[in-house]
Amino acid sequence: MPMPLRNERGFTLLEALASMVILGFVVVGVMNLSGYTMNANARATSMEEAQQIAEEKLSIVREHIRANDALPAPLVYPIDEYTVTIQADDDLENVTYDASSFAPRHTSLQAHALIGGMPRLVTVTVSWGEPE
Repeated sequence: MPMPLRNERGFTLLEALASMVILGFVVVGVMNLSGYTMNANARATSMEEAQQIAEEKLSIVREHIRANDALPAPLVYPIDEYTVTIQADDDLENVTYDASSFAPRHTSLQAHALIGGMPRLVTVTVSWGEPE
């Protein structure tokens, strides 16, 4: 007959359950972190694309102004999931913007240009997301 072992060490059911709960919290935390990272990456990609579109459109607008002495039409138009808005303001000190076509996320680039012999501040805004 085998002899009973004394001082036998092992995990109790309560200890195993506690370690599984802790492991569960760690797994949920890692999953939340990876979701946040994916969202941040998507936002950064959208911002980079918007900046590239804004740079390209501002260059096109400046060339159009040089050739035609006027802003190109239309002043608001879509490109893929983005909306491009072109504005010019003749008051260079107190610039105001019509933000009605802006979506919650947007980026703008500006340049000075002579339109009709007057200095104007030209702003190209690229926005994305649902309008507010």
